Amino acid sequence: MFDQDDSRHVVPLGTLRDVSFLACFRFNLWWMTQKMGDKGRDIPMETQFLLLETKDGSSDYIEIVYIVFLPLIEGPFKACLQGNDKDEVELCLESGDSETVGSAFSHSVYISAGTDPFETIHEAYEGCQVASWDIQAKA
Repeated sequence: MFDQDDSRHVVPLGTLRDVSFLACFRFNLWWMTQKMGDKGRDIPMETQFLLLETKDGSSDYIEIVYIVFLPLIEGPFKACLQGNDKDEVELCLESGDSETVGSAFSHSVYISAGTDPFETIHEAYEGCQVASWDIQAKA
């Protein structure tokens, strides 16, 4: 929830440093491509899918956990991810129309985590589908 209605909101989700990621982002109106990096500042504007590879544990045993971020469409607002110069991951919500404003959002990004990247991605898409958003997961 934001203090005032606006057609565009940006909120930081956290800092990302030394964490490998794969971002799929829209680089023009019709096309997406991918980028890899390890800092928040490397996440491009208009990121539509973000997969993080985190490492946790001691030097004897390191567990890798994968985290998927799926920005969603909520009413007239679309969400996307982006980085900034402080290495923060930001969620950007925008309507694209200065007359279409809002301040309350309840499901703008879906986050899923697991130890298998393929299962984690599949579960994220299934989770969005189960929550009755209009996404079709392919087998």
